Amino acid sequence: SSIARAAARRTSAGISRGERAASAASAAAPSTGAGPTWRTASPGDRPPVGTNPPSSREIPADVLRAAARAIEDPGISIVAPALRAAELGARAMHDPTEGGLSAGLHELAEASGVALVVDEAAVQWFEPGRRISRALGLDPWGVLASGALLAGFPPEAAEDARRRLDADGYAATRIARAEAGRGVRLAGGGELVRHERDELSRLAEG
Repeated sequence: SSIARAAARRTSAGISRGERAASAASAAAPSTGAGPTWRTASPGDRPPVGTNPPSSREIPADVLRAAARAIEDPGISIVAPALRAAELGARAMHDPTEGGLSAGLHELAEASGVALVVDEAAVQWFEPGRRISRALGLDPWGVLASGALLAGFPPEAAEDARRRLDADGYAATRIARAEAGRGVRLAGGGELVRHERDELSRLAEG
């Protein structure tokens, strides 16, 4: 089966099941904090959160304004994209919230009994959230992802589902494939770190 991740007006698709391959979709959730990797770090790296985190003055005003509007644009409801994904034949769906995309992918892999291989470059992210997360030293993969949806489709239906979701306004893209096995790894090498708690909690606890 295949998987899609959607936000109110954005979705991305992408997991496939190997010859049981599926296709996964991933969209920029309004609260998803950052991109697939940092330009100067690897996914899963945990820069220390200092006692004096950057102030809002260090983040451009337009970025803060876009982040403040995120609950409405792109929004956090996944009802519409989830219903559409179901119409298109989705066999599995999951809304990654606490623990971010990392936790969501691991949970999906466990529930489906497969291993997932993620194409980091294909993941779409909400850019203001990404910039703020980087400024605060948070791992993008582990930041709250409310508004995102992961949906799985049969291999033969994955690409058509992605195109239809995209045409409906849910910016869909394929981000992964499923294989026999366990866990979640990156196509570029290495395991995708699983965040048992949200990175925002780590920040709050200092």
